[in-house]
Amino acid sequence: TSDYHPADPKLNGKYNDYASINLKPDLHHDRSTKFTLSVRDAETLEEFYPKFFSVTFFDFDRQRDDGATEALQFHDYSAFMTSKDTELNIEHLGAEHASPCVKFSATTHGTGSDNPKDPMHLDSKQFNRATSIVFTGKHKVDFELSVGKGEWPRFFIFTFRTSLACAKNIETNTTEDMTIYTPEASHEMWREWCRPSAPAPAPAPAVVQYKAAPTDAPKAPWTTYLIIALVLLVILIAMIALCAFAGKPAPAGAVYAAPAGAAYAAGGAAAPAGTAYATGGAAAPAGTAYAT
Repeated sequence: TSDYHPADPKLNGKYNDYASINLKPDLHHDRSTKFTLSVRDAETLEEFYPKFFSVTFFDFDRQRDDGATEALQFHDYSAFMTSKDTELNIEHLGAEHASPCVKFSATTHGTGSDNPKDPMHLDSKQFNRATSIVFTGKHKVDFELSVGKGEWPRFFIFTFRTSLACAKNIETNTTEDMTIYTPEASHEMWREWCRPSAPAPAPAPAVVQYKAAPTDAPKAPWTTYLIIALVLLVILIAMIALCAFAGKPAPAGAVYAAPAGAAYAAGGAAAPAGTAYATGGAAAPAGTAYAT
């Protein structure tokens, strides 16, 4: 959204598991370019408003002579995190802007050989040169990339996930302690990823140990339980009805018997004249007939 001076535009785009944007420094003064990141439906390209989304930028560094320093500035964020031993210089610029604004700058030199290869497996140096930023209820955000005066091209690599909260340190095979910064009083936006030991008052940071939230088993909707209850109720009513009618005497004066007044026993033999048999084959009291 402003003048852009790439070192090589063909190198922009996908870089392994990252997205990449490169800038060409100027020998005499700093350069910066503003960008807009938007979230859209993959099929319709219509604006999409997720509950939250996050971006992680990696590998903030500069030339060995401290030139071409990489920097990133974000506006109107909900929160961000860094490692507890971050190398980044962090400037809170809220007083100069209508919404929360933060700027991250490199403080150490680096080369292509120390770039991360996998955003989910980082060494300590790579953790310390990265930041994850979270946005809530938005479909687009503005950010600014800048590079100090210098000679060597600078590459900004990033992913659309909260990699710092999820990645493992390949040196210890564990997740890292993170420092969380938020301009809001609530840590509610972080409950998707971690459980802070205690909410931190803004703007002071709080150090938390990330633990993956437990994965709950899928729960059936309440309508499923209602249908099951109704089916069980119908079965229960049917069983009660069967119990009630089993062995019930026939109405007074009614005889379920063979023709010509002869009643039959269970084995099919004719009963004595005037005698009806119950289901079990025992003779019923005189004058009583049983229903089947």
